[in-house]
Amino acid sequence: MSYFRTAAALTLGIVLTTAVLPARADDDDDHDRAFGAVERGEALSLPEVMARAKQQLRGEVVGTAFTREHGRWIYEFKVVAPGGKLRRVYVDAASGKPVRDDDD
Repeated sequence: MSYFRTAAALTLGIVLTTAVLPARADDDDDHDRAFGAVERGEALSLPEVMARAKQQLRGEVVGTAFTREHGRWIYEFKVVAPGGKLRRVYVDAASGKPVRDDDD
């Protein structure tokens, strides 16, 4: 396994073992919002949502965000598909069901 693949696998492992991660270093509020929503029972944890949406997350997850859209919590996943195309998959945080999939 190449160094890059090993590093990517370790990074993904860390993501899956934490309850939530901020999407970007400049947006630490994602973590606080997600933690609070999970604590209040308004959202599932990141690992649980990733497991439920596994079919739609085909590819390598390279980023996440946690936002409120139209009155519900949404996890946004940036995914590099096997062909190298960047996709964004939006998943309802309460149910773990995908709500939309946008190709960039």
